[in-house]
Amino acid sequence: MSKSTDLASLEILALIHQTDSMEEAYPRLIKILNRIHHFHWVGIYINEGEASVLKASSDDDLPLSISRQPIMQIPIMNYNDKKVGNITIMSKLSYPFDPLDYTSLLKIGEEIGKNIV
Repeated sequence: MSKSTDLASLEILALIHQTDSMEEAYPRLIKILNRIHHFHWVGIYINEGEASVLKASSDDDLPLSISRQPIMQIPIMNYNDKKVGNITIMSKLSYPFDPLDYTSLLKIGEEIGKNIV
């Protein structure tokens, strides 16, 4: 399952490095991640003060019955190693994620964090 994640990650990394505005890039990042067949719902949350704000997602509503869905949380870290948000991914499959999915997405989180002003 990680091959599709790796390909999407490369496309996303290129997008991040070419963008002038992460706010405009978030929906495009979601669109790319949504092409991965085992990702059912994807959201990007950015911390604003004490609140975690959903900046973009693959659907306006969170899926129902999330307690029974596998969820992967990827931290978004800035240059100071402070968590500034997270990427949340849900799937409908029983065991959808593998370690390579996580490492590919972790790099995306790091690059997003470097570009948050």
